Amino acid sequence: MKKAFLTILISLFICSLTHAAEIKWYTWNEGYELAKKENKPMLVFVYAPWCNVCKRLEEKTFNDEQVIPLINEKFIPVKLNPEEKIEYQLGDKKIGTGKILQALTIDASKGLHLPTTVLWYADSKNGKVLAGLMDPTQLKKALSGKLKKR
Repeated sequence: MKKAFLTILISLFICSLTHAAEIKWYTWNEGYELAKKENKPMLVFVYAPWCNVCKRLEEKTFNDEQVIPLINEKFIPVKLNPEEKIEYQLGDKKIGTGKILQALTIDASKGLHLPTTVLWYADSKNGKVLAGLMDPTQLKKALSGKLKKR
């Protein structure tokens, strides 16, 4: 009985360690305020729930054991679904989806290509757009470069 209990306890502990490290995603408004407060760039993951490539990026790349701490330490991670009809805070204004995509320097006039990941400072006019599916190595390389705050 004691062996079975100890085995279950150890298994639960190991499972908790493997699932403890994950990206803490914020909504736009939460992440925007936190990014301003902490003076950190945002990593904005533009996705749609029906997008299979978005799901692959999330499952494979954003769950990589080397990518997770890099994002959590250096960025404020934000998920943005452009199909949601909500108001986004930007400066002292409330704006819609089209305007928030423009602020992120995403040109959606020819159609939005998903997934799109943008590195962006909350008080910046420029973003670094990382379009498409990236494997963990590609994303780590893109995240390691300097993001200029302008």
